[in-house]
This record gives sequence, C-alpha cells and structure tokens, in this order.
Amino acid sequence: MSKAILELAHGKMAGMIVGAKVPVVLTSRGATSEEKYLSLVLSASAVK
Repeated sequence: MSKAILELAHGKMAGMIVGAKVPVVLTSRGATSEEKYLSLVLSASAVK
C-alpha cells in the first residue's frame, strides 16, 4: 500500500520503530537521500 501511495501521489516516506529505548530508523535500499533524511528527522523528534 505504501509503495502505491509513493508512486501515485508522489509522496515521501519516512519510517521508524516506536517502543524501543532508542529510536530505530527504517529506510529502504531504494530510498532517496531526502527520504533517509526525513526518517532521521522523524526519529530525532521522537527523542524526549
């Protein structure tokens, strides 16, 4: 489903795992530099 949104709506993807003691960043091998950066920003914003 997420790949369809990315392709059809030209969206951006960012991912992380929640519930761990530290943020875990998820990226794809095919992710753009911007998507990797957005994943880092998302994870950094989750740190208390």
